[in-house]
Formats: sequence, C-alpha cells, structure tokens
Amino acid sequence: MNNVLADVDSATIANRVVGPGQPVWLVGELGVTHEGALSVAAEMLDAAVAAGIDAIKVECINPDALVSRQYRSELNYSFKTLTGRTITENYHELLKKVSLSYGEIADLAAMAKARHLPFFGTAFDLETVDFLVSIDACAIKISSGEITHFPLLTKAAKTGLPVFFDTGRASLPEILSAIEALREAGCATPIVMHNPSGYPASHHDVQLNSIPLYQQATGLPVGLSCHSRGNMMVHGAVALGANVIEKPLTRDNTREEDEHIFSVNIHELGRYVEEIRALEQAFAVSRTKLYAGDLDTVRRRTFRQSIVARSDLAKGQKVTAEDLTFARPGYGMAPSLLDFVVGRSLKRAVPAGHHITIEDIE
Repeated sequence: MNNVLADVDSATIANRVVGPGQPVWLVGELGVTHEGALSVAAEMLDAAVAAGIDAIKVECINPDALVSRQYRSELNYSFKTLTGRTITENYHELLKKVSLSYGEIADLAAMAKARHLPFFGTAFDLETVDFLVSIDACAIKISSGEITHFPLLTKAAKTGLPVFFDTGRASLPEILSAIEALREAGCATPIVMHNPSGYPASHHDVQLNSIPLYQQATGLPVGLSCHSRGNMMVHGAVALGANVIEKPLTRDNTREEDEHIFSVNIHELGRYVEEIRALEQAFAVSRTKLYAGDLDTVRRRTFRQSIVARSDLAKGQKVTAEDLTFARPGYGMAPSLLDFVVGRSLKRAVPAGHHITIEDIE
C-alpha cells in the first residue's frame, strides 16, 4: 500500500491538501436525507460542524431537467429500508420529494460559509455547474450516472474548482476516460470516489480493494462514497488508504425512506469522527521507534529482563549457566550477554535473586 501511495498525487480543496500522508477528508452528505426540509438540513450541518466533519455536500437536483418527459411516468427506483422492505417509487416523483430548491441550497451554503465549513454539491446538468460557482462551492462532484457525460465533466473542470466523480458501475476504461476528459479541460487532479452499487450495498458488492487498485491505476486520490449500513466499511477503507470518506447524515436511521438505512445518525457523528481519527493514529509508523526503539527508555527497561543470580554467589566464584536465571526489570545485564558472563569470576558476592552487573564481573 505504501508503494501505491507514494505515486499518488494530492489535490487542494478549500486550502486543505487531500491525498497520501494527509488525514482522511471527511464529507457529510446531505443528499436526500434532509427530509425535504431546509431546517433539517441546517440541523445536520450544525451537527457536522460540532463533530469535526471536514466538508458538507448536497445534491443539486432539478427533477424536470434530470428525467426526460418521455420516461417520467414509467421510470422507477427501488431501495431497501431497515425493516427489510423493498420500496419502489416513481423516480421523478421521488426526486421532487427529496430535493431542496436551489434557493434553499444557496441558503445552506451561506450557513456553511458562516461556520467556516467547506461546502460543495453534485451537478447533474450544465446549469448547475454555474449555480455551484455562484454560491462559492469549494468543489464540484459528478455522480456515477454522469461519468460518460463529457460535456458536464468538461464544464466542471473548466471552472478551476476541484472535481470529484463517482465510479458506480463504471468500468476501469470508463473511469480512465473520465479522468482524461477532466484533465484536458483543466482539472489536473480529479478525485476518484469508489461508490459501491446498491441502496444499501451488499458486502459482496463493496469491493474495498478497488481503492488501492484505483490509486495505482490512476495516480490520483481515491475515496469511498459509503452505501453500507454502519461504519465497518468506512474503517476498512481508511485502513486501505482511502483519501476521502463520504457518507450521508440522518436524524433517524429507521426512516422508511431512501438512504437513511446507511447514513450516520447525527447523534452518533462525534463518535464516527473520533473512531476514524483514532484509526489514522493507530496506522502511523514512527521511524524513530522502528530503528531506535521506544524513546521511553525507563518503561522499556522496566519490562525487559536481566541476568539474575539463581543462588547466593561468592566473591571469586566462576559463574556457570546453572548459577543464573532471568527476571524483570531490565536494570542489570541483558539476557543477550549470558555468554559473556558465563565462565567469568565475580569481583564480589551476589545474593540470590539479585541482578548481575558489569561491575560484578572480573
């Protein structure tokens, strides 16, 4: 993994470096779990600030622009709920129910700015790119469904803002083609987001090893858009070197609505962040400790052993291996020096159970 990360570029988002050797950039998504209410979205935004989330992302959806008039009545969408129900709804109607207006999104962006919280959004159409620039978004995200929408990718890249894109069900050639389109339009370091298919995604479909694979294949920062219930897959992604984690937020995981089942409850958001930061610390390797050992030499010596007299040893006695044993603390001669001690005579008597020191040896 370290060899892969050494070849991965970094991106800068809202004055924060995102990439290898940096803390994971934690994104709280207010995509469709805000219950269609600005007040709920604002509550979740404040919870994100309090918990130490690094950025907030919304989905900027214009249902009439996203779904063609021809197929509005027949295009359906299915998702699962906590009780195991599979709910199928008309896609266009569902989008209208779960979408904030662009005016509400602008208000939410202003709230985030007042709280010094980076804010960005997913653009599904060309006009939304202009909207995100107008509200001072720190980045633009492209969903997996638009990975071959080169006009949208190009327009997003030409803004000069960092661009994230989801991979979804895309093939690696499609991912590489999207990267090429973004780079040609001026986005030098796009951020690849591995987002497993499924609402929620099955364990089999998560395929976390895609993260280092994409890092190696693209040389770019790679993150996880988590569609799994709980935090286990997030922890696995952090362990594999993910540079970004995005997960939706909710007030209630039991709501029988889309995405709540795999969202982070805002009442547990503080612990969610703490666990990720603790994992990052646990994976750090100290080069000083690796080559020189623990700098706490008192503690180190306390829990090591020394050469100890098994029985009373007299002055002038030639020491044999049978005369010696080993015990803590490590304040005397280390067991590795046994061959040096055996066969030598003692300058002074050493009582049973006492450490042998260099001063005791002829």
